[in-house]
Parts: sequence; C-alpha cells; structure tokens
Amino acid sequence: MALDLEQIPLTPADFPYDITLPIDSVNYLIEFRYNDVYDFFTINFKDESDESIYASRIKYLGQVIHVVVAGLSQITSDIKAFSLNDLESGGSRDINVNAATLGDSVGLYVIP
Repeated sequence: MALDLEQIPLTPADFPYDITLPIDSVNYLIEFRYNDVYDFFTINFKDESDESIYASRIKYLGQVIHVVVAGLSQITSDIKAFSLNDLESGGSRDINVNAATLGDSVGLYVIP
C-alpha cells in the first residue's frame, strides 16, 4: 500500500519561509521560522487578516497540530517531520529537527 505524501520542500537556507499551502482544500498562510539560539523550527498558521491562529515547534514524528484550534478544526490531514528511511524500514529514531537534519535526513510532509 502506497502512502500519499506531499513533501514541503524546505531546507534551513529557506528560512524564514512563508507559504500559502492548501490542506484539505483550504488555503492556509503558514510561516516557518528557525530559532537559532536553541536550534529548532516552528510553524505558525495565520488567518486571512494575518492574525496568528496557532504556532508550534516542529518535532520529529510529532503532530504539528496537537490541540483543537478554532480556525483549524477542519484540517484532517497531518503535518509531520520524519525520515523516509524510517518509514521504509518500519522503525523510528529520536532525531532532533534542526539545522543539521531538516532537508537532509528529515523532511516535512503533509499526510492526508
């Protein structure tokens, strides 16, 4: 069974990065930011009036949207950071999603 994945093509050189991304047939303005002090990435969803709806740290195999949020409740897809090698092998590792891994061994994917 093939898993339908859409990769969000990001590397640390792209940050800060803003994109309008269609998820479940709705366009969301999404900001990706890098915290260079603590070496991690964040994702921020914004509404049409440029107000932040929800922000979260991007963690390996963690759900980006892990709480019920007004304005995002219609999203049924998930956004996760992981390695395709882990997916293919059926295993997983504890990997930090940071400047050394994102876009190299770790990708960011929309999973319907």
